Amino acid sequence: MKLARHLVLAAIGLMAPISAQASNLNYTLTADNAFALFMSPTNNTLGTFVFSNLGPMATAGQWSTPFSGTAALSGSVEYVHIIGFNYTLQNGLWTSPGTARDGDNPDALIGSLSISSGYHFAANGGISLVTNATPGQWSAIMVPPPNPDIPSAGADFSNPLWMTPNSTPADYGVNGVGPWGLDGAIDLTAHWIWSIPDNGEYADFSTAIVKNGESLPTPLPGALPLFAGGLALIGMFGVRKRRKAQATAA
Repeated sequence: MKLARHLVLAAIGLMAPISAQASNLNYTLTADNAFALFMSPTNNTLGTFVFSNLGPMATAGQWSTPFSGTAALSGSVEYVHIIGFNYTLQNGLWTSPGTARDGDNPDALIGSLSISSGYHFAANGGISLVTNATPGQWSAIMVPPPNPDIPSAGADFSNPLWMTPNSTPADYGVNGVGPWGLDGAIDLTAHWIWSIPDNGEYADFSTAIVKNGESLPTPLPGALPLFAGGLALIGMFGVRKRRKAQATAA
């Protein structure tokens, strides 16, 4: 009996690491000119810092280099938060002002995301997602430039400005074959995206990841609290009317 018990405990011990397999977000991203990645349990508040390629050693030409990494997933809902940052004359990191799309110093974000296990993207129900302008898959918003009296504000993303993305991104076109697609680093179906409208400098992006078996919280319609309040008032008047009628009959 003791041997059987030990065998059962050993079997449970072997199974435990399998059931506790970690879930990760895998990302390969680049931006013109830089980006920072965060993970958050809510879309309204910037999450935990994961990675940034913005810093004193960064170059304006790094947009042609994909940056890859992983981030652990743990909550029921995880929001991928990305801050896009264009090097411009205004922020002192480039020699010309930022311009939208086809200018001499455009801004854009592109990348591929995947999930190892246990979760799915709310955008498409799958375990992989690319940057695109399909409504409902990514949200974006323009972010005002930082305080002009502090030219390097946000340069290390120690105190970035996060605004909840609430619109479909601008679509700057498909990835193509190079320099990002030549080694398969970024999916060839990925699109360059940015915010609408565009200030040529900063944009915030988000998309949601949901644990299997869970769902995104459904926001209450704006009129629902008013409707509920109206029903409560009607019910209160009805009770008062019945009490008055009973008093009169008595």
